[in-house]
Parts: sequence; C-alpha cells; structure tokens
Amino acid sequence: MRVLDLSELLPGPYATSLLADLGADVVKVERPGGDNARAIAPDMVEALNRGKRSICIDLKTEPGRAVLHQLARRSDVLLVEGFRPGVTRRLGVDYDSLRTLYPRLIYASLSGYGASGPQSLRPGHDLNYLSVYRTADGRYLSIGAIEDAFFARLVAALGLTALHVPALARHHDRVLHAARIDATIAECVRTEPLAHWAALFDAADIPYAPVNSLDEVLEHPHFRARGMVNRVDGQPRLRFPVPLRDLPPQDGRAPAVGEHTLAILAELGLPADALAPAEDLHQT
Repeated sequence: MRVLDLSELLPGPYATSLLADLGADVVKVERPGGDNARAIAPDMVEALNRGKRSICIDLKTEPGRAVLHQLARRSDVLLVEGFRPGVTRRLGVDYDSLRTLYPRLIYASLSGYGASGPQSLRPGHDLNYLSVYRTADGRYLSIGAIEDAFFARLVAALGLTALHVPALARHHDRVLHAARIDATIAECVRTEPLAHWAALFDAADIPYAPVNSLDEVLEHPHFRARGMVNRVDGQPRLRFPVPLRDLPPQDGRAPAVGEHTLAILAELGLPADALAPAEDLHQT
C-alpha cells in the first residue's frame, strides 16, 4: 500500500508513521524548504518520519501538480494536513478534484477546526485546543505561535519590542528563553479582557483559542454550524467528531437495562428463557 503524506509537524506525520510501521510505502511530499518541523523540532522529524521516502514538490506550479497526480494515480491513500480549508482546492489537489480521476483513492484531511463552520479558516495547533494565559476579566486563552512567522506577528501585535529581536527570531533560539518569553506574554495578556485579545489576534491571523466551558462549547456557533451537537429530548448529544459524508445524525436514546435482551436472544436463535437461572426454570 502506498500512502502520500502531505502533512507537516505532528498529527499527520504521526498517523502516517503508524502506517509505515505496518508496512506501507509512505511517500512524504514536502514543499520547497521542507516540513516546518525540520526547523522547529528535528528530533521529532526523525521520530515521526522513519521509514518514509521524501519528494520535494512545489504544488503552486503546474509541473508540481502533474507529478502529484501521477503519484496519486499509483497510490492508495492521500493524507493532507497543515493546509487550511480551501488551499487544496486552489491547488487542484482536493478530494473532489482527485476522486473523479482516481476513484479508489482514500483521502483524509486534517485541519485545526475542521473543513466547515465559522472558525474553519483560523490557524491553530494542539496547544490552542488545550490550555492557558489569564486575561484581565479572569478568562483564559492559549496562543500557539510556534512557527517563526506567527511569533513575529504575535510580538508585533502585542507591541513587545523586547521580544522582537534577531536572537529570538528562530524557534530553536526561543526554546532556550521560553520562561522569559512566557512570562512577558503572560504579563501583557493579563492587562486586557479576552474579547480585546480575540479581536486583535483574529485581525493579525495569530493561532489562539479561548478556554471555553462545556456549556460554551455546546452553544458555540462553530460547532453548531458543523452539526457536531444534536439535542434529543432537550439534552445535548455530541456527534461522531470526524465528519463523514452521508453519516446520519445519531438521535437515538440510551437503552433501558435489558431493553433488547429478547430481540438479541432471538437473533442468536436462543429461547427467551436462555438467561434464566436454573432454579427459575425448574419452578416454571
């Protein structure tokens, strides 16, 4: 089985590393300059891309797209990660473009906030879905400005000129000064409420996320737009987290204890009293 891996950083490469471990021929398709992780975490690149092969393709060029199509024709799985929704369509390598040419191709796409909904185009990393700086109104937000470009945007937006220096321009240099950087950002963020930072970071296209309560998540317009929350008898129900085409919503209720015992016994060809204790059978 051949897998085309267009992913970067951690989630996609980890998934395809498991397929490589299981014997798949994983071809890592890298843009000019390579996976961002090569500059950020070389050890992680080594760990997650073992046993793969790499090809450098500029998908912004016609020859690059032509080569990718040739690879797709000879592959079983195309895994795309690191692109925001719409990018692969502009490049002509999205699922709808490829499936008509290669119907047997399995296409898996990973993005921070999913392919639909009002937040689908936001940048993000796993940190943005997990944790914390405290804001002036007692709320919390996470900032995932890991790549050099995002960090530059962050310090510019915050006006932190002390961090906007050549010595901190590269990720591996920032790791050495992580405590100081973290303390400086935390001190700045706590001066304004969450809404202030949300508007600022949205305008600057910086990966961030508010830390929401469960009630806020259930009512969030992004999840509602993606159909991730159903209500059954007035109670919220979370749907299967990976949207699949033609997967109907699960509106069923939880069964009562033993509700389907007789039906399942019948499917097995067993009598209705198959589970009755021996003494009950004797009394009957």
